[in-house]
Amino acid sequence: MELTLVRQDLFQTSTTARKCMHLLPGKKRQQKIVVGDASGSLMCVGMRREVVEPVFKTPEVSRGEIGRVEVSADKATDTARIFWASGMTVNGITGKGKEFLRFNTNLAEPIRSMHVIGEEIHTGGEFIYNQFVNCKEAEFFMVRRTQVSAIIAAPPSIPSLHQEPLPSPSIHLPLPMH
Repeated sequence: MELTLVRQDLFQTSTTARKCMHLLPGKKRQQKIVVGDASGSLMCVGMRREVVEPVFKTPEVSRGEIGRVEVSADKATDTARIFWASGMTVNGITGKGKEFLRFNTNLAEPIRSMHVIGEEIHTGGEFIYNQFVNCKEAEFFMVRRTQVSAIIAAPPSIPSLHQEPLPSPSIHLPLPMH
């Protein structure tokens, strides 16, 4: 049995950083992919029946490359919100391409990692972690001897995070006989 593989280009983009491509959630028959590139442009394409259709593309910005893209999905309305960081600026756009958020974080270093939960945006640079709630700085932490490599935050609705810790079980070991 011989398998013949053929290259098929779906779309082209300039170079990208890590974590700058995401698959958008959805139950429809069209699968959507969002990609942020080094030119500062965010592009979303959809694929339906092996045909690639452009959904939206933001204009290239002079702020530089997109360093991180995150997708936050609202399960109640089945909509996706796309956030991306370019330098020290965080932007937000809907799954249809309408911009709803743009704010300058006034950080001292570019954003390299980011996580979004509801109205909270967690950002990390090389040595600094920040938490923003409703676009206002709420928490700050500076790392001294190592670097921030990734940020993952659990939503507050997980009950195990808010329960009292279970008491440790009593352990009875037999005493050695002399």
